[in-house]
Amino acid sequence: MGADVIEGSDAVRLPNRVSKGVSIDPNTGTAKQGNDRDVIMSPTSFLKGAASPTMGGFMAGADGDNQVHYEGEMIRKATETKLKKYWYVLLGKEFYVYKNKSEEKHKGMHNLVGVFIKDDLEEYLDSTTVLYPFTLIFPGNKPRTYYLLNKADKERWMVEIKKVIGYSNLFDYYEVKETLGKGKFGLVKSATHKKTGKKVAVKVMSKKEMTLQDVEL
Repeated sequence: MGADVIEGSDAVRLPNRVSKGVSIDPNTGTAKQGNDRDVIMSPTSFLKGAASPTMGGFMAGADGDNQVHYEGEMIRKATETKLKKYWYVLLGKEFYVYKNKSEEKHKGMHNLVGVFIKDDLEEYLDSTTVLYPFTLIFPGNKPRTYYLLNKADKERWMVEIKKVIGYSNLFDYYEVKETLGKGKFGLVKSATHKKTGKKVAVKVMSKKEMTLQDVEL
């Protein structure tokens, strides 16, 4: 169930590969011959400047969150009692899923732009099996829950995902107090910055009432 962070472009697992000798034109997206480098078939790129389809270019030109690469096995629930294991790869803001670790071609990909992450309480599958879940809430308020068999793996996945989505918890910085008012879309509460003591008003809105554009904003 463990996962490793792999550093260096030579060691990075490719989401999908094209054979050597084929490259992708970054301007047109079409394949062409005459290049001896492996090509990453990723739908998006988070490089500064011109995008490069090669993994070497992806890693060399990236910085900060764009260099995040993490992978490992996680569990999804097919039904309440039936579990299914998949291999997941986090590459920058792209989240790939494979049937298993040995598969070269991914079966799906999610972009994590505009995604929220929620820590969930552990669940008891039976008297001996404990599952440690977290949920990714995609734009449109669409949740997907992932399960790990130990708490340390869950926490590591959450740390890596938080890096790329720019996660920040309001309650780490502010003490939220009484309600000041109520409007059509939510509440306004008073709050105090824990370090500076500065008092502010915090607007709390329900994502269920938001459009996709609202959530992205």
